[in-house]
Amino acid sequence: MTSVSQSSDLMELDRAIAIVKAIYQRCICATDVVEKVNSLEGVSLSQMLAAKDRLQLENATSRSVDGVRRFYTVPDDRLIAAAYALEHYDGDENAIVVVPGRDMFGEPCRKALGVVQLEGLTDEEGEE
Repeated sequence: MTSVSQSSDLMELDRAIAIVKAIYQRCICATDVVEKVNSLEGVSLSQMLAAKDRLQLENATSRSVDGVRRFYTVPDDRLIAAAYALEHYDGDENAIVVVPGRDMFGEPCRKALGVVQLEGLTDEEGEE
């Protein structure tokens, strides 16, 4: 878990919630539960991580009110990295990064990370 510290330049809570919500929407969209996701345009990787840190701080410092304590779900760094890659790389057939690795049978292979375009989906304007 990332350590959280209080600072005068903390991200506003509403902004942190909006960024984390948009990150989670990308994960939920993969399961076909939602079709539209909020924009992450202009949001840097450091801002995404700061949003996660802000919600971790809220979780660590929240107090119970009338027996109810607010708790925010915080995305894993891998999900944040995936959301960042989706926002900042075009979908194509090329890998963004490649490393040597092993497949599920222990055989040598090359592992790659890329952003692909899925067939048959349309955007808001109805274009494929």
